[in-house]
Amino acid sequence: MSRKTKFNLFIGFSITLLMAIFMFIELPPMETFEEKLYDYRFKIRGAIKPPEDIVIAAIDEKSLGRLGRWPWSRDKIAQLMKRLTEEGAEIIVVDIILSEGEKNDRFLGQAIQKAGNVVLPVVFEFEKESNVPDSEFLLNSAFRSVAHSERFKQVSPITAKRPLVPVPEIIRETMALGHINMFPDRDGTLRWEAMAIEYNGYLFPSIDLQTSAIYLGIPHEKVILNATKGIQLGEKKIIPTDRHGRSLINYYGPWQTFPYLSI
Repeated sequence: MSRKTKFNLFIGFSITLLMAIFMFIELPPMETFEEKLYDYRFKIRGAIKPPEDIVIAAIDEKSLGRLGRWPWSRDKIAQLMKRLTEEGAEIIVVDIILSEGEKNDRFLGQAIQKAGNVVLPVVFEFEKESNVPDSEFLLNSAFRSVAHSERFKQVSPITAKRPLVPVPEIIRETMALGHINMFPDRDGTLRWEAMAIEYNGYLFPSIDLQTSAIYLGIPHEKVILNATKGIQLGEKKIIPTDRHGRSLINYYGPWQTFPYLSI
């Protein structure tokens, strides 16, 4: 090789090595730069058409004006479950925290049981330790298959100290649970989805991941967490993650890009 070729190879190798080191040690300036590039790529691409089988039923100002201030009584939410079922919703994903008891919990539980397709949320907290026994319904929603768990010795998953789960009358009627915790970046922008959160020795999927597996007909045991690498859904679908079990969100567009209905 000529001296010029050797020099070019040396420069290329050095730059590659330097960038690899920056990625490994996660320097804040480099992370901030990449975050802004990520945002800019969405602006260049523009909005794209979302899937037609996802509809957002929103608690908005119109809903509050018609049905009253939040929080609504659980019988109103039960009516919503009934209406969504009548309209043919294949899966109903609830993004409402239902951890406090209310007099109409029984009616909501009955509506969820009748629908038979409701996925409910769990919220994990990271400050205060739990002092109550874990719900069997929560444990049943944890990942059943974890590959290469020894990798967690080098990079720990996001770890919680306490779960907030729906009250017994409601949780026992759900088909599955998934966490709804979101973790914005330092600038307040939400770019990542935490695909798994560890609590009390178990790993729990996000509500989006849980719903996707159910919608695709993938058995719970076939949703495999490949520690620090990604999520395998069945035989062919793989969702890559970073070392902490986070996956970048592929935004389709701005607010109300998906079909949006006022409750």
